[in-house]
Amino acid sequence: MPKYLDIANQLRDQILSGQLIVGSRLPSIREASARYDAGINTIRRVYEQLEDWRLVNVKPKSGYFVSQARLHTKEPPTSEPSSGKACVVRTSIPVRLNASVSNGPKPTLGPAVQSPELMPMTEINKLITKTSKHYPERCHSYAAPPGSPELRQTIAARMSEIGVRVTAEEIIITSGAKEAVYLSIKAAAPPGSIVVVESPAYYALLEVLSSLHLKAIEVASDAVSGLNLEQLEHTLSKYDVAAVALCSNYSNPLGYTMSDDKKKALYEIIQRHDVMLIEDDVYGDLCFCPPRPKAIKSFDEEGRVLYCGSFSKTISPGLRLGWAIAGKLAERVELLKLVVNQTTAMLPQLVVADFLASGAYDRHLRSIRSRLAQQCSDAIQSIEKHFPESVKISAPTGGHVLWIELPKEVDAMDLYEQALEYEIQIAPGPIFSATGGFRNYMRINTGFPWTAELDKQVQILAELIENQCHPVLNTE
Repeated sequence: MPKYLDIANQLRDQILSGQLIVGSRLPSIREASARYDAGINTIRRVYEQLEDWRLVNVKPKSGYFVSQARLHTKEPPTSEPSSGKACVVRTSIPVRLNASVSNGPKPTLGPAVQSPELMPMTEINKLITKTSKHYPERCHSYAAPPGSPELRQTIAARMSEIGVRVTAEEIIITSGAKEAVYLSIKAAAPPGSIVVVESPAYYALLEVLSSLHLKAIEVASDAVSGLNLEQLEHTLSKYDVAAVALCSNYSNPLGYTMSDDKKKALYEIIQRHDVMLIEDDVYGDLCFCPPRPKAIKSFDEEGRVLYCGSFSKTISPGLRLGWAIAGKLAERVELLKLVVNQTTAMLPQLVVADFLASGAYDRHLRSIRSRLAQQCSDAIQSIEKHFPESVKISAPTGGHVLWIELPKEVDAMDLYEQALEYEIQIAPGPIFSATGGFRNYMRINTGFPWTAELDKQVQILAELIENQCHPVLNTE
């Protein structure tokens, strides 16, 4: 075996085993040359091989960084929606799941929430005190629906970094991303119309569709590349669809990120069929290793993509700050915002505007990305250790959720109820489907540092799964 390949295999094993976590920097070429007693050109070939394996990427003037660690090759298969027809959406368990979020910052495998340790609480609390003193009247006054000019200007500048050319006047501040998605879908889809969603889809999106009396058609997706564009094209050709709604980067629950080529192709499809696209990009900033992926909105020159973002996953869920870039429907979304709740609170807007403008936000992202990567890696290793060997797990490169295919014998709804008896929460697969599919799937949250307590929860889940696969017969 050539020496470069021998060294490359050693580093690959360290990455795949989790010794080198996503986002960590590899030794410089000179350092590696000394460490492995190899020439400079040999080490260059080593790093080129790791790039070919898509395990590292290079950042100019910074070095080589671990980009992903696929600890397994058994990812969930492409979904097969049970019906290609439009159906009415019904939801129930998500209400119970969301209610548990108010129970405090206890580590959980269920709701997709993060540990307070990952939030810049100290800095934000200082800014709250400073801002309320400097702008006492503004902080306690109504504002126009678009929101704080300072925050909108800062968001516009950040959007340009991911290829979205937008002015501050085109941004509407909302109370979290869910309100942005709600307003966008309401503006784009009249009651009774059809919205295409990925399968599986984020259950909060399905809740929105249900509340607006809309029908959903599910389109197959997979945990690596996302939406099946061929099936999407067929669906748009066959049905009168008002809009398509999806999560483009580190999707919840699948965890995929579409390539730029696929994002462009998707935009061209909706353009051909003259439909609107609601893009939920709340996880985009939580890439394990930069660069941050582009938005589908970056290919939009007609205003047909309604982009929804949020700071709930990166700064604080309690501040309830999101935004919408509504394109050609901006006036309607702004009017709906006015009708629904007048405006978003001004104090959080001024605080976050200051936090972003100071550069503190970028420093914060750099500090939490590697931690999220480590938490994801730890969760995967725990699941692979305790769960049956046949289980398939997604391998996201950002965000903090895992999508898991369980053995065919397992009913995730029963597993959900059984786990509650042990005060363990999961998100069962059927809540991510308008048709109740994915009976043997579940989503796991990795938003908390992995502890012995969480590992024990996984172990208990494994025992419950085993009991469903091999029930003990009552001989009495």
